[in-house]
Amino acid sequence: MIHTGNLFWTKDPSEDIIEASKKPLNRLAEAEIPFYLVYGNRDEKLATDLLDEFREEGLLRPLTSEWNTIGDVSVCGIDVTTDLRSTDHPEIKPPRPRIACAHEDVKVSTLNRVLGSEVDALLLGDQKGPVDRTESGCRILSPGSPERVIGQWTTETEAETSTWRQPRRINVYTFSEESISVEPSQIDARDYEGIEIRTDSQTTMQDIERRLDQLDLKNKAALLILRGENSPATPSRDAIQNELSDRAEIARVYDRRDDVDASDGASGESNGTTKAPLDADGGTNFTPAKDTRTIKSVDITRDDIDKLEVADGNSPDSSHLAVKFERLQAQIETLFQNAPWFESFDWSGDPGSPYIGPPDSNESDYLWLGVYHDSYRSLGTQASALQFEFGIDTNSNRGFFDHSIICGLYLGPWVKESVTEDIADHLWAHHANVASFLTTQSDYILVTGDKTWQTLTPDIVTRRADPIAQGFALTLDLSLEDLYACDDLVELVGQTILEVLPLYYKLAGVDGPDQIRSIESLREDLMAHEDSTRDAEGRSTTQPTVTDADVNVEATVESIEAYSSILDSDDIEKSLDNLTERGASRDEALRYVRQYVLDMERGDGLYAINGLGPVAGYVLTQAGITTPEELASASLEEVKAIDGLVEDHAQRILKNTRNGELTPAAVEANNGSSAATADTASESDVTVASEATGGEPRRVCKSRVHSADASRSHTTDDLPVATYNGQEVPANQLSECYEAIRSVRKVLSTVMQLPGTTIDPDDLTDPCVQYYVLLEACISGHSNLDLSGYGQQHRDRLSFRIVDYRHAYGDGDWVTKYHTIDVTSYREETQDWLEEKTYLEDTQRFVRPIPPGIEQPLPESVGSVDDLRYALEVLSEFPAYPPLPMENGASDRTIPVETLYTSLFSQVDGAQLIDVETLSNLGSASPEPITGPVADATPTSKADAESVLLDYGKLTHLYKQVEPPTQSPVRRPLPVFGLDWYRSASGSFDALRDLAKHGKDDPVSVFRPRLRDMVHRRFLRDRWEYDYITVVPGHEAGSLSSQLVELAQDSVLETSTIYSPLLERTETTERQREKSREERKKVARNPEATLRARASLDGESVILFDDICTSGNSLLAGAHLLREAGAGRVVGLTLGFTPGEDEMRTKEIKKPDAYASDIIAGLE
Repeated sequence: MIHTGNLFWTKDPSEDIIEASKKPLNRLAEAEIPFYLVYGNRDEKLATDLLDEFREEGLLRPLTSEWNTIGDVSVCGIDVTTDLRSTDHPEIKPPRPRIACAHEDVKVSTLNRVLGSEVDALLLGDQKGPVDRTESGCRILSPGSPERVIGQWTTETEAETSTWRQPRRINVYTFSEESISVEPSQIDARDYEGIEIRTDSQTTMQDIERRLDQLDLKNKAALLILRGENSPATPSRDAIQNELSDRAEIARVYDRRDDVDASDGASGESNGTTKAPLDADGGTNFTPAKDTRTIKSVDITRDDIDKLEVADGNSPDSSHLAVKFERLQAQIETLFQNAPWFESFDWSGDPGSPYIGPPDSNESDYLWLGVYHDSYRSLGTQASALQFEFGIDTNSNRGFFDHSIICGLYLGPWVKESVTEDIADHLWAHHANVASFLTTQSDYILVTGDKTWQTLTPDIVTRRADPIAQGFALTLDLSLEDLYACDDLVELVGQTILEVLPLYYKLAGVDGPDQIRSIESLREDLMAHEDSTRDAEGRSTTQPTVTDADVNVEATVESIEAYSSILDSDDIEKSLDNLTERGASRDEALRYVRQYVLDMERGDGLYAINGLGPVAGYVLTQAGITTPEELASASLEEVKAIDGLVEDHAQRILKNTRNGELTPAAVEANNGSSAATADTASESDVTVASEATGGEPRRVCKSRVHSADASRSHTTDDLPVATYNGQEVPANQLSECYEAIRSVRKVLSTVMQLPGTTIDPDDLTDPCVQYYVLLEACISGHSNLDLSGYGQQHRDRLSFRIVDYRHAYGDGDWVTKYHTIDVTSYREETQDWLEEKTYLEDTQRFVRPIPPGIEQPLPESVGSVDDLRYALEVLSEFPAYPPLPMENGASDRTIPVETLYTSLFSQVDGAQLIDVETLSNLGSASPEPITGPVADATPTSKADAESVLLDYGKLTHLYKQVEPPTQSPVRRPLPVFGLDWYRSASGSFDALRDLAKHGKDDPVSVFRPRLRDMVHRRFLRDRWEYDYITVVPGHEAGSLSSQLVELAQDSVLETSTIYSPLLERTETTERQREKSREERKKVARNPEATLRARASLDGESVILFDDICTSGNSLLAGAHLLREAGAGRVVGLTLGFTPGEDEMRTKEIKKPDAYASDIIAGLE
C-alpha cells in the first residue's frame, strides 16, 4: 500500500487521531503488507519525531527517489523534498516496469531526467479528481483526493453539484509486462454539504447564522458560495468563514459577490490604495506622477482574476489578462526608454526581454512579465536567469512559492547549477545589502520553498546563502485585494524595478550605473515640455544675485573660508561637489556658496531662510526665485513642482519664509553649526560636526535625565491607554524602545545606500556599518546568542502589533508621541540635509532614544572607532527586556553589548575594532540563594542529575509561547515551560501517561524532584517574584487533580511562593484529549463557560500548572481568567508538551542557570 502524501489532514494531529491511525497500520503490519509514505507538504512540516515514531514501530516506510523493488515492480517516490534539478541518478537502470509515485504532478520529461530512467507509470496524489492520461508514453493515474478537502474553487455552477460531492476512492493497480489495470474502490468519507447564500446591503451576520442553523454541519465538509451584493455593511467573507469553521469539520467559503461601494455603487475598493512600498517604511514617498501623453495606466480587476478559475475539465481563459500584460510590457518599455541602463534589459531573442510567460499565456491560470539582463543571454533560456518578475498565480503556485502575487526579484527553483552557485556567492558577498534592503523596505518579503522572512540579519543571509540560491523571490508582500486596489500597475511595477535594481546588479554580478533616476524624472522626460529659461543644455540661465558687492569676499575657497564663521574649506568643497553634481560649473558653484555665506552671516537674504541650504537655494534660483519675497509670493504647488525639492521640504521652507523665520547672523543657536551642514556634510559623516568634542572621544555621562516634555510621566498608573481598531493599546517602554532604535536605524540605512556614498555596506570593518549591524541585532535579535530583539519581544509579549502602536501614538508610519522613554530629535541641520539628499520626508519624526540615567542619546551616525565606542556605551544602557505596564517586576539586564559585538564581528578579519573588555559591565540576575528541600533537588553533579532526573541529565527544559486561537478574548500569548516531551521516546512517557490518563499516584515521586529542580532554577532564583502556584482544574465540576495539587505544593515547599486553588471548574466537560482540535479551541474562545477565578488578585505573579500541554488552550483560558481577576503576570508550567506543528517553535533551554524572565525575553 502506498500513500502519496499528507498522512494527516492537520499538521497538529491530536493524540486520539494518532492512536486511531495506528490501528489500521498495525493491521497492515501484522499481515506483512508494507505501508509506504511519499512525504507531502504537511508531512514534511509535521513533527518529524511523530513520523519517526511510526517508522520505528514498523508502521510505515518513507518512499524516496531511490528505487525499491516491490515484488517484481521497481518503485520510487517523488516527495516535496526531492530536488527536481538533480542529475545525480544511479547509473544502473532498474528493471521494468518502473513506477514513480509523486505527491504533486510533475512532467514526465523532468521525472525521466531526475531518475535517469524512463518511467512506465506515474501514480499521483494531491489531485482534485480522478486522473487517467498518457504523456510521453507514460500513463499517469490518480484516484483523486480520498477526502473532501475542498482545497480550491472547482465549479462555476452550484455548490450543491460541486465535484466534492462525488464519491471518494482509492485505486488498486495490477501491473503486467504489457499493461496496467486499474480497479477503483469507493471508500467512506465525511459527508458533504454544499451551500449558497445571497446577500444584499440589508444582510446581517444574524441572517447568515440563521441560515446555517437550518443545517446539520457537524463532522461534515462544507462548501459555501456567497453571491449577490457585497457592500461595506454586509458581513465579510472572513467573518462567515470563521462561523462556518466553528460548525463544520472542513469548511471553505468562496466569495462571488459583486462589490458595491457605499457612496456611489462603484465596484472595487473605495480607497484606491495599494500596499506598494513607495517609501521604505510602508508609506508613499511621492504623489502620483502627472499624467502624460505617453504613459497610460493599466489595472487588473477582480473579474480578470475570476476568469482564471474554471471547472474541472476546462482550460482557463487568460486571453483578456494576457492583453493587459502586453499593455503593461509596452508601458514599462516606454517608461524606461530614456534610461541608459535599460538597454541591457531590453533586447530581442527567444524569448528575449521583457517577455510574457508562459508560452500558452492565453490558456493558463498563471501569467508573468519577466525582465532580465542580457548577461544571461548565453543560457539560452530565461528560466535560469535572475529576473525582475511581476506575476499572478491563482491556482498552481508551483513556481511562486505559494504566493498569488510576485513583484520583485525572482530566481526560479529550476535554475542551472552554475547560476545557483554564482547567486550563492553573491548572496554571501553582499549579505549586508540584502539584510539592509529587507529591513528598510518594510513592504518586501523574501520567500523560498520553505521559509518566509520579513527581516533578516546579515549572518542569516550568509548561513542561508546556498539554500536561498536554490530559488527565491524578493517581492512586495501583495495580495489579490491589493492588486484590485491598485489603479496603475505601471507605477507599481516601474517603482518596484527601480527599488530592487541596485540589488539585482549585486546578485547578478554585473556592473550597474552610478545613479538611477526616479520614476518622476523618467516620466517628465517623456513630456513634451520646453522651458524658455533654460539654455541649450537644459540648465537655467538665471544666476544668483549678489547684493553685497561692498563686501570683500572673492568667489574662491580661501576667501569664503576666511569670511565665514560656519564653513571650513572641507565644508566648502563638499558643497561645491554637491552643486556641480546638480549641473553647475565650478565658478557658478563658488558664487552660490559665496552668496550662501553672505546671507547666513548677515541674517538676511534667500539663504538666511531657516532650513534652506546651498543646493536648495541653487534649485530655487534655477527656477527664477532669488529673494525671500519672490519665494513668499509663490504658491505651494509652484514650489513643489521645482525639480530637486521634495514636498515636505517645499512646505517647510515656504512656511518659514512667510513666517519670517530667518536664520540670525549669530548662528550659535544652531550649536556651532548651521543649515549649511545639510549640504556640506558628506554621506558618510552626516553625524557629528556639532557633536564632536575637539577630537576627544565622547564619554557616557550618568545623570538624572529630564524629558523634553515636562508633562510626561513615567509612572505606570499615569500612562495613557489609547484605543485603535477597538483594541486597547497602552503606552509602554518596549514599543517605544523598538520604534526609537528603528528610527536611528532607518536614517542610518538610508544614508548608507545613497549613490556616491563612501560607505560600503559589505565592509564590516567600517565603524558606521558595525553601528548599523548592532542596531539591527537589537531589533531583530541574534540567532547565535538566542538574543530576542525588541521586534520578537513585541510579538511575544504584547497583544497588539507595533503598527497599531504607530497609529495609536503617531501618524501610522512612525510614533510621534513618546510617553515612557526620553528621545531627542535629529539636529536641524541634519534634518535639512536628509530632506535634500534623500527621499525621507517629515524628518522631524525621526528621533534618537536616550537610555535611562544617561544624558546623551544614541548618536546619529559614527565616523570613527571612538564614535563607535561611544555608541556602544550608550547602547549598553538600554534595557534588554523593557518593562511593561501589565507586568509586575522587571529584569534589570541591559543589552549584552559585549557578547553581541564579539559574536557579530570576532570571526571577521580586522572587524573587531573595539576592546569590549573596556566597556561597561552588564547586569545579571543574582538574588539571594534559596535553601530548603526545593533547592536541594537541584543536582550538583552530572551523576546526581542522571540518577535523580531519569537520565535527563543535561538539566534541559522546554519553553514555548502558546498563541491564542482566533476569535478569542485572550489577546496575549502565554509563556509555558515544560519538563519534557510527551512521546514514547521520552523517559517519563509511561509515568506521565499513568498520572494524566489513569490518575495513578506512583508518578508523583518520579516528577517531584524534577519539578522542584525546575521551579528552583527557573523561577525562585529569578529576579521576578512569583507569589502563587495553582493548577488547572480537572474536567469534572469542582474537581482538582490530587496528583497535580501534591506536586504543586511540593514544588514550592518552604519557599515564599504559595500554593492556592485560584481556579474552579463550574461545569463538567469532556476531557481535552477526547475533543477535536476545534473543540479544544472553544475552551480559549469562551473561558468563562466552564471556569471561574476563585479569588481577586492585585498584581501578583502566578505559575499556572497542568499535566500535559497539547494545544495549550486550557492554560490560555486559565491564564486569561487569572489576569481578569487582577494577576499581573501568569506563566504556564507543564510536565509534558505533546509534539505537533509548533514543535519547531519550542526551545530547549540547556543553560542550567537561565532564569524564566530572561528565557521569556529571549536573552537565553
